Amino acid sequence: MASKKISYNDLKKQNDSNQLAQAFSAGKTVVSQNTGFEKVKVEDIAEDPKGDFTEIFPFNEEMAKSIADSIIARGYDKTQVIHLFKIREEPETMEHPIRGDGAHRVAAAKIAGIEEIPAYIHTFDTRTEALIYAYELQILRRNLEPYQKLDAMAKLDKLKNPGKKSDGETTGKSSEEIADVLGVSPRTAERMRNIINNADDETLEAVKSGEMSISKADKLTNEKKQKKSKKVEDENL
Repeated sequence: MASKKISYNDLKKQNDSNQLAQAFSAGKTVVSQNTGFEKVKVEDIAEDPKGDFTEIFPFNEEMAKSIADSIIARGYDKTQVIHLFKIREEPETMEHPIRGDGAHRVAAAKIAGIEEIPAYIHTFDTRTEALIYAYELQILRRNLEPYQKLDAMAKLDKLKNPGKKSDGETTGKSSEEIADVLGVSPRTAERMRNIINNADDETLEAVKSGEMSISKADKLTNEKKQKKSKKVEDENL
């Protein structure tokens, strides 16, 4: 990838509004290796052929156009870096890093005719590590709706705890880590996990539509679990 090195200080001089801190706010659980800032050609930015990093959150064309309008009017905000990932278990990415975030900024740069934008290059050992980092980074940048938090919880749980028994009762470090990323309490994270693993379709839909809170859905799910358990006990008498 054709690029030239640029320093943190060069970026920070462009804008002191602390936006750059976003680039370092993730990675509480996964820390990338051999990282550094570069300017990269927009046309050379590689997309993930497997699609994992393009599907974290939906792409919004109107948002991309709005960012493009801002770039045309004010220039590209150089503190708004994109993140590119090298993954050691996928050797092709070591030469051609794949985009881990910044879909709207890349699209906007193309619309605005910008040839180069700043990027932060990360190196991970595995795709799972890169995905955890990407999810946490994206979540930290957004005010998520309850149903989006449920989706994010399910994806992070799967990535962080492969093969874990899905009983909705897991607590401790895992809940605390994910709660910290989602900006909720560990108890709320446990409730969300219970809903994901045990709620029926009707309850899930109510949460997704905003008609039911996480706490109410958790309570209802537990009540239904108890009724089901009692029914099974009665049938076995």
